[in-house]
Amino acid sequence: MLAIARHDNRYQPWLNALTPHIPAAAVPDIQNPDEVTMLLCWKPDANVCARFPNLKAIYSMGAGVDFLLQDETIPDTVAIGRLVEPTLGQAMFEYALATTLYFTRDLHHYRRQQQQALWQPRRHSMMAKTSVGVMGLGEVGRVIAEGFSGNGFNVSGWSHTRKGIPNVSCFGATELEHFLPRCQVLINCLPLTPVTEGILERQLFAQLPQGAVLINVGRGPHLVEADLLSALASGQLSAAALDVFSQEPLPAGHPFWQHPDILITPHCASLTDINAVAAQIIENYHALMNNQPLKHLIDRQRGY
Repeated sequence: MLAIARHDNRYQPWLNALTPHIPAAAVPDIQNPDEVTMLLCWKPDANVCARFPNLKAIYSMGAGVDFLLQDETIPDTVAIGRLVEPTLGQAMFEYALATTLYFTRDLHHYRRQQQQALWQPRRHSMMAKTSVGVMGLGEVGRVIAEGFSGNGFNVSGWSHTRKGIPNVSCFGATELEHFLPRCQVLINCLPLTPVTEGILERQLFAQLPQGAVLINVGRGPHLVEADLLSALASGQLSAAALDVFSQEPLPAGHPFWQHPDILITPHCASLTDINAVAAQIIENYHALMNNQPLKHLIDRQRGY
């Protein structure tokens, strides 16, 4: 049986897509935990995985798997994977492009001027004269980098292993200091690992061009929040678009909400199409039942 666990208890859409094809149930409704061999989850309650002694595989409902890697109750013998949303990269690119243009065309300033009834044109940067850097060149990052390049931006990319992408200047792990000065707009879509946690911090911001823009579609813990506020206050950064946060939903009293140069979106840069990924779940469930290789597994040591 496939068990489904979510922190928000949104089970029914997933059950509607899966139960006509495979046995599946929400965790609160499972009567016999011994029957569960696969778990599909998103930030479930603590120790939920330990309830199922015959668990063989766990799949994250999103691109991130850090919450599973941090769960010490999951045995090493249990495979961990993630769903691969076919339109994830394109959706992330569209979000990154929209927020980049929002800031580089000074729309955030015009919004404030409108509220004050001010008519003051501002000079802006054209795409061909804007340098964009993408941190993380996996499946999503590659689509983002290629999308910006295809729209005439000057694009650089940084990843643990140097990649080769046409019309994108690529840098490897030891070349971060050469990558950052090229980034008027820095887009983070790295996986969250012990190495990348807190990577968006004061020293990194200081290596960006003065007045750079930060866009974070990776994970909330990538960002040291106090360092972002300091970089904005000093002018080292001019603006930031944040779609992910260390605590979600973002608390009502958080200083980000009222900051004039921070755009907040509620983790919506890409939303999972349940029907699009249901086929992957069904295929992997049947593979598990027939002792066949599973798809979209992650490397526990690397964290992605």
